[in-house]
Amino acid sequence: MNLFFDTSALLKHYIQERGSESIDSLFLEADEIFVSEITIVESFSALSRLVHEKSITKKQCSLVFKEIEHDHHYFSIVPLVDSFKNAMEAIYKYQLKTLDGLQIGSALVVKEQIDNFVCSDKKLSNAAKSENFSVLAL
Repeated sequence: MNLFFDTSALLKHYIQERGSESIDSLFLEADEIFVSEITIVESFSALSRLVHEKSITKKQCSLVFKEIEHDHHYFSIVPLVDSFKNAMEAIYKYQLKTLDGLQIGSALVVKEQIDNFVCSDKKLSNAAKSENFSVLAL
């Protein structure tokens, strides 16, 4: 099974929260995991925000980010440059935020190679469904 993970869903593998068990199971079942090139930067941003909100410590942030960097080498990375046109169209069509547009734009590049779009954002999930993705909303 080939899966595309948006950043919010991917982070559930590294930080325990609602949906983490399901995400962990998907990681084990996946033959290939696709992510947008922007995912590593977006992950760092989300982790930094959690530190500032005092949800995690700086040490936890550093450890989680190191895990993500390590695993990043095993993911199939969709280049941003290939995603821009799709992203702009999705942003306009579904009134998405920039990064969500880049996520779905990236997924559209590899649409024929993935079985499911894994997402934790309702608006992005709805946009993916409108683009005829099989969506696992967790």
